[in-house]
Amino acid sequence: MKKILFSSILAVLVFSLSSCMTSVDISYVAPSGIDMGHYRNIAVASTVPYAGFANPPAYIRSVDPGPYNLVYSSYGYSLRDQVASYATERFLETLSNSGYFTIKGPKFTDAVLDASSVGVDTRKIFKDNGIDAVVIPKIESMGVDEYIYSSIREREVVDKDGRPRKVYDRLYYYQVDLSLTFSFTVIDTQTEKVVAKRSFHVEDSDNVSLGSPYFSPGDPYWDFCSMIRSIQGDILTQLVPTRRSLSVDLMSNKPKDGSVEVFYDYAKDGNVDAAARGFLSNWQKTGHLPSGYNAALLLGAMGNMDEALSVIGDVCSDTGNGDAYKLQSKLQFIQKSNSEARNQIEGLNEKKDAFESSIYDSVRY
Repeated sequence: MKKILFSSILAVLVFSLSSCMTSVDISYVAPSGIDMGHYRNIAVASTVPYAGFANPPAYIRSVDPGPYNLVYSSYGYSLRDQVASYATERFLETLSNSGYFTIKGPKFTDAVLDASSVGVDTRKIFKDNGIDAVVIPKIESMGVDEYIYSSIREREVVDKDGRPRKVYDRLYYYQVDLSLTFSFTVIDTQTEKVVAKRSFHVEDSDNVSLGSPYFSPGDPYWDFCSMIRSIQGDILTQLVPTRRSLSVDLMSNKPKDGSVEVFYDYAKDGNVDAAARGFLSNWQKTGHLPSGYNAALLLGAMGNMDEALSVIGDVCSDTGNGDAYKLQSKLQFIQKSNSEARNQIEGLNEKKDAFESSIYDSVRY
């Protein structure tokens, strides 16, 4: 099943040529930041709310005296739990949509972890349910700083006698600055040690010009929701191998060889295999640098990485061309990346020792 999954990822990573047909996208799979190859069956806990969150003041502070001294704060203490709940939903959605994990949700996971605090053997429960790791998301910090301030605007007006004069207006603004640090911790269910932990920090702000003394600020919950959504891509790359592509230009036909123009046309028309074989044949017959370079590039784009590296290796040794060495380095990087990702997906890497002991409650509270 794991081999099928890796093949299916590579299957959609086909080459593509730009509209002007001067470059090729070589597709590959980048390994995840954390090797989860031995932890594909996971139990995800509810996101731990930020413990240091405090009740806001009754009124938004006003930097300058004026008509906005008694505007109620935009949020309450419940915001911390609302944000944690939304973080749980998005985190689960991200993991589920990846298709990479078999997941037990918070209802199961929280119950088991709660039972562990009264001496229940969590190792046995997780083992009986086939769970390799517990993932505990947490809001490490969150802050809302809202205030009202003013500034003076100078403008020129014309009085009834036609004389210009300066007028000074005091303008009021609402400013809110928000910050959030989200983390998740992966714990091996049998050793009960931390496998890995990652944190993600994000900030946002909003500024509103106030025109009415009856101003009511927006709910910062929606800003936090947006902030949480913004980090899901980064979370995914830490836990799941992801598709990437590297764009490389075809080498132009210099020195000119009229016999290979047709192979550029083949590539332009999407007949990449014929283009690659034509370039390769010409390289082998004539030693034409662009032919060898383009053959290696197109073979790599088709996924024939071993052959591509063999060809570009010959081009490098025969010509000493700097661009050829650069392409060789890129192809080696892609081959290594694919190999590391395959090992993760198929669980072939040796399982590493967890780096620190952990009690579940120490992460959740």
